[in-house]
Amino acid sequence: MAIIESIQTAVCIICGVALVLLEVGYLITGTEKGGKLWDDFTNGKYYKPWGNTWGSLARPVVINPSKRAMTELSEAKALSQRAVYADIFGFQHTMNGISRTEQENNLLRTRLYSRLLQVRGPANLKVIYPALQKQLGSVLLQQLEKGKLKIDGSISIRLAPTIRTISSRLMAQLFFGENAAADEAFAESLLTYSADMVRCMAVFQFFPRFLTKYVHILITRNGRAMHFLQSRFKKMISDNDGDMNNTILHDMVQLTHEQNSQYWTVHVISQSLLGIWFAASHQPWMNLDFVLLELAQRPEWQVQLREEIGDHSRLDYQTLDNLPYLDSFIKETVRMNPLDNYAIRRKALQTYHFANGGWLIKTGVVACVSAIDILRNKEAYPDPDEWRGDRFVTTPAAVQGSKFSDVSEYFPTWGFGALACPGRFHAALVMKIILAHIVSHYEVTLESKGRTKFMWESFTLPYDSTRVSLKKVN
Repeated sequence: MAIIESIQTAVCIICGVALVLLEVGYLITGTEKGGKLWDDFTNGKYYKPWGNTWGSLARPVVINPSKRAMTELSEAKALSQRAVYADIFGFQHTMNGISRTEQENNLLRTRLYSRLLQVRGPANLKVIYPALQKQLGSVLLQQLEKGKLKIDGSISIRLAPTIRTISSRLMAQLFFGENAAADEAFAESLLTYSADMVRCMAVFQFFPRFLTKYVHILITRNGRAMHFLQSRFKKMISDNDGDMNNTILHDMVQLTHEQNSQYWTVHVISQSLLGIWFAASHQPWMNLDFVLLELAQRPEWQVQLREEIGDHSRLDYQTLDNLPYLDSFIKETVRMNPLDNYAIRRKALQTYHFANGGWLIKTGVVACVSAIDILRNKEAYPDPDEWRGDRFVTTPAAVQGSKFSDVSEYFPTWGFGALACPGRFHAALVMKIILAHIVSHYEVTLESKGRTKFMWESFTLPYDSTRVSLKKVN
């Protein structure tokens, strides 16, 4: 992915600045303090992919993924999901000063997000589906116009940037309505903000906390996209016009009023929207990238899915949501290509001892489960290292009949327990609607012969340079 591929250059520049600052610190503060800063920096003590700690504490505690332990890990009040990602993405800067923990308000947030995305969300998806189909056709054609026309009539595109843009536009419509999603400046800022978050995730790991403010300013042009979006969010919250009916923003405003809490100011709502947007926007397109790469190498599955979909012009929400082979194809590909080797990450806000004499998690340490071990469990997934697109339709194992959006101890992609991802229905719809449209109208072929993905820490990311060809189906 270009975002991460360009990180090395950014790191070199910022490291140079940091070294100068540290040298100045050495001159100002004297040998003892300045020398310690220099020694810590040059020995990598600020390389902290798991948060503020380093050395042995930086390694997560990987617990046994039993259903009971996963439930406890997910729901224990002393173990915070928010604190993990506040460290990784630097919420204090990337979300404009939002508190890193806000434990006293977590219950308010959790209840609201659950009602917003899990209760109201599915009903809204049915209503907004026709508009999404229309938007998809328009945005896809715009993206194909940027591709290279080949002699055989197919169009060569860079897969990751194309899917990232299409997915973002559809998600923007779910969040903010058709007019906002069609606004080029707004849509571009949504893309830029998500990209800024990923850049910050990568670069923040190299620097002490007192420098991250300045690193953020350099990387994000002083938070240009973030401030632009927050300003627009506040205006949209105040206007709340009819175009936003059945959108996440409309329902969020309505639900915060119903909670009747002084906590939900316009500023806090706009901050929360930044967080929900990033959580909803970055995973679907990356998963979909891997799904389409798999599809491009399996022409027989393109035929099978095309037959299952049938007449695409008559494909309604209910039918799309109940296509077993399409769903299984997506779920199996995600199983084989998890975006993160770890799942259900939680940071201990205080020392926590698991029930029944289990693991002891010290304050500041991250606990999690191994997504790889769960997704390659031989009991749940016979022949776990073999890709089988129909696995969830035909397998005799316990996962038979389970859907992509289902939460399960055998499929930790969405998290687990009461705090499982509430936006999974929106993410699944965006992925399915794009996949169904592409496979119904185009034959997909992989052009790039090299690697299509790479690792960054425990994360798997697609290359921006990978190209596929789309050729109209006769």
